Amino acid sequence: MRWLLVLALLAAAGAARADDWAAPSTKYVKSDSGRFRAVIVPGEPGGKKHAGSVTLFDDRDPVHPKKLYQRKLVNEIAPVQILLTDGGQLVTIDEWSHAGFAHSIVLYDRKGKTVVDCALEQILLPEEMKGVDETESSRWWRAKDQPVWLEEGALMVKTAWGPVLRFDLVTGAQTRDGQRTVINGSDRCRAKKK
Repeated sequence: MRWLLVLALLAAAGAARADDWAAPSTKYVKSDSGRFRAVIVPGEPGGKKHAGSVTLFDDRDPVHPKKLYQRKLVNEIAPVQILLTDGGQLVTIDEWSHAGFAHSIVLYDRKGKTVVDCALEQILLPEEMKGVDETESSRWWRAKDQPVWLEEGALMVKTAWGPVLRFDLVTGAQTRDGQRTVINGSDRCRAKKK
């Protein structure tokens, strides 16, 4: 009888750590000025045949919007959070149903080129990785209240334990408190210069 109680308690503890992800849906995002609009269509898990897509429009002339690009999403399924700058840069945060692993931060330039595609290990210091809250499918590294925002040409990300990370939207370079931060392996998440 005691072992049944132990099993029930273990099952309840595991259920409390499980994640529940609804199916992703097509997202429509506008820049603050309203000039740029992005349409993000989710892909299917493991679906190279059914990859997601992102399309960026310039709505300067709302009667005749101009399609700037359409490309395959870097994410396998879809991003968790999406921001669009007044300069046409697209920012996506985390992978749908697997937050805090691959594609934790992806920056696209105005032409659709990937500037940065970073996994969490390429963003956080090793000692910070140890403090990230993990659930069955995700690693919750961002603060719950106002976790990401755009500010003066940068993506700002508040971590769950307090520090704010700053990523330059053009180069992807990370700074903290005004100092450049280099994480081991972070060079591999930046687009190569041609």
